Amino acid sequence: VLELFDGSGEPVPFGWRRDTATNTVLSTKPGGQADLAGVKKGWVFDAINGVQVAGDEAFEAAMAEAKAAAAGKPNALVTVSFRVVTDLRFQKEAFSISSAAALAEKAAADRKVAELDFFGAEGDTIESG
Repeated sequence: VLELFDGSGEPVPFGWRRDTATNTVLSTKPGGQADLAGVKKGWVFDAINGVQVAGDEAFEAAMAEAKAAAAGKPNALVTVSFRVVTDLRFQKEAFSISSAAALAEKAAADRKVAELDFFGAEGDTIESG
């Protein structure tokens, strides 16, 4: 969840650069909202406030709708969902960032899944075929 407008109703920059052709995060501004929320380069935008954003036109329309709905409301928020590679077999999973703690917990769980997918269940021996 990111802030659209601050307490005085002024827009708050998200702090990301987006590839409009692929809807992929190119970079985040150190100390910006996206960086503080844990957004990473390479993540793909999936939805804005629950509206799927498969391309640039859909992204811009959904973001414009979110901003219009929040206009004049101090501390207005928007939920941004991403698709992220979560394991070594490139399975994608959509999720929304709700807090830095939740993101850190998810990242730790994803690393464990990736390790188990690559090395096998704990204590198991992997034999090559």
